[in-house]
Amino acid sequence: MRRILFVVNYLLAFFLMGYFFVANLNLVEQFLLTLGIIISILLGFYLGKEEVLPKNYSALKYFSVIILGVFYFLAVLSYTLWDPLFNRVVPATLRVQFIPGKTIFTYVFALFTGTKSLLTIFLNLVGNFCIFMPMVFFLLYLFPHLKEKSRVILVVFLTVLGIEICQFVFAVGTFDVDDLLLNVLGSYVFYRILLYIKTCQIK
Repeated sequence: MRRILFVVNYLLAFFLMGYFFVANLNLVEQFLLTLGIIISILLGFYLGKEEVLPKNYSALKYFSVIILGVFYFLAVLSYTLWDPLFNRVVPATLRVQFIPGKTIFTYVFALFTGTKSLLTIFLNLVGNFCIFMPMVFFLLYLFPHLKEKSRVILVVFLTVLGIEICQFVFAVGTFDVDDLLLNVLGSYVFYRILLYIKTCQIK
């Protein structure tokens, strides 16, 4: 029975991933679906670790992280390049923003004046700050040779830069230097947090 549940949980995770990218979902539905995917993989991993593949624990863990990593990266591409929720059709006049701090200040000002919704402000400030944090974890776990700070942050920077360029070229967003700053800053902060946690565990 546990072997069947082990397989079913991973198959369910793959099914939910496919549905995530083909269905027209709102943010709440996307969040719930993402939670379901994570829970399915964790349950599958638990069953596999305890009963099915206890001798291949490391391989199973690596496989599970790869699945989550692929889903995360595709979800980021969806959010930043083609998700209709974020109105990915931008006029040519609004496709470039090179002034550092301009976008951040605009949303901070809107927070006090109420000219934009809290959800819009949250997505553009907190969302941009946090969205690439998981990428740091996946890079460190799946590619240990990138453990040096400069390499991890460089990969994140190049990834974000590539996405921003695609947004500009394909008119599906704005090349915004503040997005780049928030993305990389959030990744660096998360890297420092992980480093601190690892240091505490060693002590």
